[in-house]
Amino acid sequence: MASFTDWNQQDGFEAFPGDFVWNVTGKDVQVIRAEMAPGTDFGLHTHHQEQIICVLAGQLEFTVDGETRIVGPGQVIHAPSGVEHGGRVASDDPLITIEAFSPPRVNFSHNQSMVFEDPQ
Repeated sequence: MASFTDWNQQDGFEAFPGDFVWNVTGKDVQVIRAEMAPGTDFGLHTHHQEQIICVLAGQLEFTVDGETRIVGPGQVIHAPSGVEHGGRVASDDPLITIEAFSPPRVNFSHNQSMVFEDPQ
């Protein structure tokens, strides 16, 4: 079934302190918009979902499989399923991303706080 979603008409939910998320979830893929406050840190972790992160605003210091880079608007990160990754907002401005998960994260589908399956 097709649908339209207007994130401008919805409040995001706080997935963890400093990280607000809006989501659209299909059968096999999920897309989220995330807005993170300066200094927000989400430590190294793994999950079974493949994740793609498109940075729209701000800067993100991000590590994937031991490689760390600073990424900004127009840059994209791919974190394969089961690969350790994590990062922190590295700018004085909020970070805004569009992210895709496959399969969908159940906690985001139900507006629940983020729980890392393998916290580091």
